[in-house]
Amino acid sequence: MRLQWQVFFDYVRNHSRSFWLQGRGMLLALGLLMVPRPAMAAERGDLAGYSNLFENGISSSVIDTYLTVYGMGELTPVPYNVAVYRVSYWTLDAISQDVVLASGALQIPLANGVPLSSPGPLLMYAHGTESYRWNVPSCPHNSPTGPYSQDLPLNSKTVEALPFSSAGYCVFAPDYAGLGFDTNSLITPYLIADREPIAVIDGLRASRDLAAQINLPLSDQIFLTGYSQGGHVCLATHRMIEQEYADEFRITAAAPGSAPANLSGSMTEAFKDHLQGGTAFAAFAMAAYQPRYHLWNDFNEVFLPAYTNIPYLFYGATVPLATIAAQLPATAQTLFTTAVIQQATNPASLFAMTIASNNVYQWRPYCPIELFYAGGDVTVPPSNSLVAYAAMQALGADVSITNVGDTLNHGTGFGKIQAGILRYFNQYRDAVAVVSPADLDGDGRVDLIGVMGSSWYVWFSASQYLVPCGPYDLGISGLPATGDIDGDGLADLISVVGSSWYVWFSTSQYLVRSGPYDLGISGLPATGDIDGDGLADLISVVGSSWYVWFSTSQYLVRSGPYDLGISGTPVTGDIDGDGLADLISVVGANWYVWFSTSQYLVPCGPYDLGISGTPATGDIDGDGLADLISVVGANWYVWFSTSQYLVPCGPYTLKMP
Repeated sequence: MRLQWQVFFDYVRNHSRSFWLQGRGMLLALGLLMVPRPAMAAERGDLAGYSNLFENGISSSVIDTYLTVYGMGELTPVPYNVAVYRVSYWTLDAISQDVVLASGALQIPLANGVPLSSPGPLLMYAHGTESYRWNVPSCPHNSPTGPYSQDLPLNSKTVEALPFSSAGYCVFAPDYAGLGFDTNSLITPYLIADREPIAVIDGLRASRDLAAQINLPLSDQIFLTGYSQGGHVCLATHRMIEQEYADEFRITAAAPGSAPANLSGSMTEAFKDHLQGGTAFAAFAMAAYQPRYHLWNDFNEVFLPAYTNIPYLFYGATVPLATIAAQLPATAQTLFTTAVIQQATNPASLFAMTIASNNVYQWRPYCPIELFYAGGDVTVPPSNSLVAYAAMQALGADVSITNVGDTLNHGTGFGKIQAGILRYFNQYRDAVAVVSPADLDGDGRVDLIGVMGSSWYVWFSASQYLVPCGPYDLGISGLPATGDIDGDGLADLISVVGSSWYVWFSTSQYLVRSGPYDLGISGLPATGDIDGDGLADLISVVGSSWYVWFSTSQYLVRSGPYDLGISGTPVTGDIDGDGLADLISVVGANWYVWFSTSQYLVPCGPYDLGISGTPATGDIDGDGLADLISVVGANWYVWFSTSQYLVPCGPYTLKMP
């Protein structure tokens, strides 16, 4: 098989040689083909270059016209013009671990010809199935060379992201590995769940770098969405970020549209001729899977003799999907061998198990997620969203689902789905994100700290508990945490910027702090006095593990790290009133508590608290017990802790804006 596989690659290289030469020549002419850097110099996510494609952006009136044509007229008139930047960055090859050049677009909302002055959220939009290199977001007219003008037709991949950018989101739209300016990858990793996200995550990194270079303010909010294959990319990226990159990205909300989440079911239907366009999608997937998984000796085992050339049309990304589809027969039986059809429909076969390994619904998102679909879709059947919803709900996720209409299909339902996703995201963009409450003014009651955009605000608690006073701007940004590190009775403010933790020590003036000081720690942050010495200890979540650094009287010198043996989203608070911060882990939508003991590193638990939502804790009523605060959508709720520990009283709504 190894010899035959080498012959396969030789065939691809020989048949693609003219493309590689033409592509490299074109990129050199554009000044975008980077001279390969030493392996250690080019790192994933590094920004390689950028250019503003439209001199004056795309006007709101032009966007209105496109959105109306694409079935999104309900979103017009849009409030903003949009600039489109081509972003070039370094990522991994679609198959190997080689670092290669990739591309995408960053769409930026404009007001009076300039980017918005207030920090905006970063949204990732993943486009649908595409096999042609230049029909991508970074090439709005399907050409790498331009000229670019709003008066020329915009491709669909550009238009798909416009409803979000014209509403005030900064939108990163990846081309994907193997498309756009990635001329090194053999093929885009179509429906391969552990490879699709790589170029997306690296593109988010590069987009942040580009924003910093052009002085574009971004908030800490990140939204993920995509349509059709892009919905699969959205889910795969979301899962990978929460499982492997949680210390770098915190997702605010996600909303895949018409996503083939249950790929096993969809591919089975495709091989049974139950899907519109099923033969094209199946052929594309098999062309992508063979270099990744080596499932067959050659394509003679897969395609009937008249069609063994079909998979090679996907290599090099030179042929549009419609052109390939036009060469295919209408049924799977006249395109594929009987053996491969049997493999695809037999769950025990290697091929079927490989497909199943790329399902993207059997996991628990930690942030809110809504699944959108059209009830009449015969390209990506509704069962994909329904199966994903049931699985995620059973696992305790904060998940919802929307059918935009039983009479709408994959094409006619697109506009309704995009509009629904935008409305869904807006409720989180405009909400106050929770920060762990803390006593900033030393009155014995915790004050409520929230993040709006990228700014921190405080509401000082009053004796009425549910009517806090504020908000006041704290003048800090970054991923937030709080805790009394220096033992003066005032909570100090910890901000995580990039991978570094910084502390501002609170003073008696409340809104005037000393700092920032670099704490020399990284990871997802939490704090709590675990050892009962009066100093807040620092808890860092790296991957799925919690580590603690015990604070000392030297404040900036800590003892640790020690592995706590706990996973999940971290929160702390003294629920049982013993003077030790208890450890609360949020797994899926469920809150669990480990009660701290005098042994510090041997907590007792877990116990299910019976609460869901985005978590925080703090003693709001001053009884010495940390109360439990849950944020659901834009609403904050409090459960007051009682002497029974596991029977909190509530919920009560906190009056926040």
